[in-house]
Amino acid sequence: MDDRDKRQRLVYDNPTLCGECGGKCCRAAPGLMSPEDVAEFTGVSDMTAALVVLLSTDFCVDWWEGDEKAFNDHTGWFIRPRISKDHRIMSPSWGGPCKFLRSDGCELEPSRRPAQCRLLEPQPGGFGHCVMHGESSKREYALLWTPYHVNIQDAINSLERS
Repeated sequence: MDDRDKRQRLVYDNPTLCGECGGKCCRAAPGLMSPEDVAEFTGVSDMTAALVVLLSTDFCVDWWEGDEKAFNDHTGWFIRPRISKDHRIMSPSWGGPCKFLRSDGCELEPSRRPAQCRLLEPQPGGFGHCVMHGESSKREYALLWTPYHVNIQDAINSLERS
């Protein structure tokens, strides 16, 4: 079994339960991407080039502000889909509807959704009852992205020059 098969098995998707709930989690905030999602989503293996593709379209850089020592004295960046109608490359968020949410659910195929979306298992009772498998907080995702801060900065610089 290759890595792609393993990733495809780690998709929790239940349109019926999500439909009953009305996608409250997706209306509250977009799910967060892991660094491993980037090449899968863009088809580009170079991290900086892939981030340029993402940040020039439907994704943005957000950050977690907290224990700066965990991030070598800088803010903890991570990548997520943009909030609807927010076109900024750098966009801190306290919430808002995900850009990919439509009236009939997510426009992305389940296997192409950000890690936090794929790993949220819908449960009866909806919002507040669903089970998160894997990292769940902005801080945890920011820690995953720490090795790629130079790539994120390079992508931001490239987009600002264009």
